[in-house]
Amino acid sequence: MTTSASVPPCTRLLAQDSDATLRGRLIRLAGMHRRTQLLDAVITALGDTDAKVRLEAIIAVDSFSGRLGPEQEAVVDSLARLLLHDDDIAVRNEAMIRVASQVDEVLTKARQATLESRLSEAESIYADALVIDPTSQRAHYQLGVSSTKTTTPSAGSTRYEHTVYCWMCLCYLTNHTWMGDSTTRPGAMRPGPHGAYQFFFGHTAATSSEHRSHFFIGRTAESLWIGFYGEDAEPENLVAKITLEEQEDADQYEGGPVGDESIWTDDIIELFIDTNFNHSSYAHIGINNLGVRVDEWIARSRQEMFESGDLATHIGSDHWALEYRIDFDDTNIPSPTPGTVWGFNLIRVYRGQEYNQWVRTYSGGHSPDDFGVLLFQ
Repeated sequence: MTTSASVPPCTRLLAQDSDATLRGRLIRLAGMHRRTQLLDAVITALGDTDAKVRLEAIIAVDSFSGRLGPEQEAVVDSLARLLLHDDDIAVRNEAMIRVASQVDEVLTKARQATLESRLSEAESIYADALVIDPTSQRAHYQLGVSSTKTTTPSAGSTRYEHTVYCWMCLCYLTNHTWMGDSTTRPGAMRPGPHGAYQFFFGHTAATSSEHRSHFFIGRTAESLWIGFYGEDAEPENLVAKITLEEQEDADQYEGGPVGDESIWTDDIIELFIDTNFNHSSYAHIGINNLGVRVDEWIARSRQEMFESGDLATHIGSDHWALEYRIDFDDTNIPSPTPGTVWGFNLIRVYRGQEYNQWVRTYSGGHSPDDFGVLLFQ
């Protein structure tokens, strides 16, 4: 495949040869060498009867980025949406990447309209993103946020509750004993106190995790309550480079290095709480399995420490767990009234490497535009 004379035979082979392995190999070479003369044949191969050929085709198409004409771009985008339902998971995953890119372009336009206070237009653009991919969690989330701004929190919650997993309605806890005042350790925490919102997740930013994370969230008149139960087949291997004796140093460095180490590479959970729901200032709290805690208040122009409440942790035979009480105050964590909406997300870091999230973010954990939502009853 080094001369233009080879193009017609290659085109015929892609269209007519019965050997799927050969067709797939030709498509891969076409993508590697960016042979635009074969681009139409590569696009046609997105509908090939063989899954391996379709996979090679959707991978190869990305190699021609910037070289597709408008009509070719439209055809590829349309076929990628169809491939979201392909029988082959590898094909579906590649299609998901391309379609997510399409959705992101539309969401960028919608966010710009929001910044310019064109809220009704923004909501319409978010709806356009869902036309591209009705299953897009990110588009549903952004449309839910838009609905809370243009109508009411309840309108936004309707969209969230029926489409995605990133909306929680919090009620008051009843009959719950703070474990720090009890001899009962949090290993017996499941199924959690009555009135707590309970859920688990076992996904990372891209792939499934074998280590499920169970969370319980509720409130009292004085505080927000968070429970965590992290499954772990080898709790003796939990990473905890920062100990309780180094808590003061961890506070001083705002979660940065204590010596050569940092809490952020321990086995930890991280909480993100946007009490203003302004997508720019929020509490960031990290807690490792020994109970070392770092509390930060992050805004666009500053970062400072704050005191956030009481904590107890426990390491069991097949898990580690914690219970955390964040007391309401008049500054960073005000007492919510019925109907109050907060941005919220939580993360589990496993062995300092695996990164599990409740609501998937797309530009690191510090992505307040993608936080989930707490609605207080």
